[in-house]
Amino acid sequence: KMLWGNESPLDKQLRLGPPGGPLFTVVGEVEDFRTGPISAPPAPQIYTNYVQQTPFTIGVVVRSRDGNGIAVARIADAVRGVEPDQPIYSVHTLSELMSVALSARRNGASALVLFGVLALLLSGIGIFGFIAYVVASRTREYGVRLALGLSPERLRTGVLRQSLRLALAGVIAGGAGSVILLRLVGSQAIPIPPVSVTTVLLAAAVVLVVVFAATWVPATRAASTDPLAVLRSA
Repeated sequence: KMLWGNESPLDKQLRLGPPGGPLFTVVGEVEDFRTGPISAPPAPQIYTNYVQQTPFTIGVVVRSRDGNGIAVARIADAVRGVEPDQPIYSVHTLSELMSVALSARRNGASALVLFGVLALLLSGIGIFGFIAYVVASRTREYGVRLALGLSPERLRTGVLRQSLRLALAGVIAGGAGSVILLRLVGSQAIPIPPVSVTTVLLAAAVVLVVVFAATWVPATRAASTDPLAVLRSA
C-alpha cells in the first residue's frame, strides 16, 4: 500500500539498492510482521531470493515437535553437514524472545499493580480515619438519637449509607475523569487500549467494598454509643 496504494503488487517491479541496480519482480504478498520492538508499528519488509541478494547473516525459524535441545542439535548437524565451518549463534526459542520483548511491559505492569495496591491501602486508611473522625464528632448527636428511640441497626445503616453515598459520587467523578484523561492521552499518538467497561466496574466495586469495610467499624462504634453516658456528659 505504501508503494502502490490499493493496487495489486503482483508482477510489479521495484529497485533495491543504489540507482542502476537490478529490478525485482513482486511474486507474492505476506502479512505485516515485526522485527523490532513489539510496541513499534511493523516496518516495510521484503523477502528476496538468496541467490539474487545474499545477506550478511541468515536467520532460520524452525517449528519442531521435539524438545528445544534436540531441535537445536538437529539444526546444528544439518548446517555442519553443508558447511562444517559455519558458526551457529544466538539460538533462542520463541517463548524466550517473547519474554525478553515483554519484560519491560511486564515490569511496568507489576509496578503499576504495586502502586495501585498501595494507593488502595492508603485510601482505605484515609477513609477509615475520616469516617472515624466524623463519627467521633457526632457522638453526642448519635446518643441523642438513640435516647429518642432510634435503633442501633438503623443508626449503623444510616452511617453506612452516608459514607457509601459519598464514595459513589467519588467513583462516578473519578471514572468520568479517567475516561477523559485516557482520551486526552490517546489523542497524543500514544497507543492506549480502549476503556473496558468490566475493568471500570471492577475498580468501582473494589473502591465501594473498601469504603464499606473502612466504614463498618466506626458505624458499629456509633451504634454501640451509650445514650445515658452521652446525656450525662452533655
